[in-house]
Amino acid sequence: NAERLLAAKEFLQKELIAHSLVCPHWLGPLESAEDPGVLRCPWHGYAFDRATGRSCDGRGLRLQAPPRVVTDVPHGEVAVVWD
Repeated sequence: NAERLLAAKEFLQKELIAHSLVCPHWLGPLESAEDPGVLRCPWHGYAFDRATGRSCDGRGLRLQAPPRVVTDVPHGEVAVVWD
């Protein structure tokens, strides 16, 4: 699944999260919005909560379920696991 290959990891409120970079509307790109907690599709303006993937513009779309971010602090390792 191409969407699974396009995941980003970043810190949001001191928590490492992962999310899709593909809009579910027409598979367009997602980019950061003015609000640091929001991803926006520049093609049609769809907006998504960066942490949950839920629509935050009332249009009802949702990003693919995010992967789990698994950390192994003693070994300094981070893994992104798709369930």
